[in-house]
Amino acid sequence: MGYAKVNNITFCKDITMHDDGTNTYHNVFDVLTFDSFPKKLEFLVIVGLEYNLQERDNRHFYFHFKSPKGKKIGDKIKQQFAPSEKKKTFIEGQFKFKNFPVETEGFYEFYIEYNDEVIGSNLIYIQDMEEGD
Repeated sequence: MGYAKVNNITFCKDITMHDDGTNTYHNVFDVLTFDSFPKKLEFLVIVGLEYNLQERDNRHFYFHFKSPKGKKIGDKIKQQFAPSEKKKTFIEGQFKFKNFPVETEGFYEFYIEYNDEVIGSNLIYIQDMEEGD
């Protein structure tokens, strides 16, 4: 039986992929500020995974968000990755969210599940713009 682990989760507005295999992330964030709610957001979630999974292993991963109240937002995204050809396989998954609903201020948590266990998560804090005096 193989393994899977999350190396990083990044939230950004855009990505540029270069010919040399590197990427540039644009407008990386973990906090966003708005003057009113509700909002619909568009952004990318970049997930760096390391795994060693063979053809016989479960290679399905699930990705989803929870609201500040703990409610799941939208459907889980199911992704199956190719079997490992080496001892360790490193991949970068890119997931684009369009019309992501933000109803209120608070922490929105992105989860990655494998074999019914959370193997990684990261938070976005959405805050209400404070009015000056």
